[in-house]
Amino acid sequence: MRTAIISAVVTLLVVALIILVLVFASARKGEKRSVKRSGDFLDITVRLPLPWLFSGAKPKPNKIIYINREGAMLRGGGDDATNNRATLAGKSIGDSISVPAWRGSYSRWAAVMKCLRKAFAPFDVEIVERRPVDSNYMMVLFGGHPKLLKNRVGKSHLRATGMAPHNGLPIHNAVVLVFTRFMKESARRTCETAAHEIGHAYGLDHGYHCRDFMTYLGWCGTKRFVNKEIPCGEKKKRKCYGGSGLQNSHQDLLKVLGSRTQ
Repeated sequence: MRTAIISAVVTLLVVALIILVLVFASARKGEKRSVKRSGDFLDITVRLPLPWLFSGAKPKPNKIIYINREGAMLRGGGDDATNNRATLAGKSIGDSISVPAWRGSYSRWAAVMKCLRKAFAPFDVEIVERRPVDSNYMMVLFGGHPKLLKNRVGKSHLRATGMAPHNGLPIHNAVVLVFTRFMKESARRTCETAAHEIGHAYGLDHGYHCRDFMTYLGWCGTKRFVNKEIPCGEKKKRKCYGGSGLQNSHQDLLKVLGSRTQ
């Protein structure tokens, strides 16, 4: 009896070790992943490990998205939008990047806000234009050019329209970058890039469907979070991050955020 118990425990430990090795092989902290495509879109995602596997803490999806057009100085060493800390700024708290303010007109800003609120209307999340005081939130910084990035990978970053942290799960108090100056403050491209990067921070992968906000495919009409099971991928189909064969960005966001009740 004792031998059987020991054997079972050893088997469980071996399985757990294999799972941990696979997780860190595919999600090394600070690893940048960028994919180039023809068209007007490129983003860079920074893969993060899954600390909840060790701490037991569950990811906490933010129900407030703060769109920052004032610019900010970001420090590295992890994500905490409430203190202007971002994984995207660097691995250590001594790293920093300065994101300049939005330079577009009021009418373009209003158009982007209208577009984003429509994109997230089905979900229980609030998009605000002033920094919350007593709440946790995701921060999306509008401004600047991708050349402000540090620790860049080759020259691919020079065409990036946005950047987000990603590990397949919601990242609490995440900071997302949207390089609006690079896009000349185009309302459509800014909205689509912001929705895409916000999707990454909530755990979404790239979707292989030209109407989905999470796509890398060429523009084929108004985008949305498609309520349909689609493959993941950039230039070609692939398995989704984490091993799943398909992704439904609409349903996945509903699972994370819930449905808007009003």
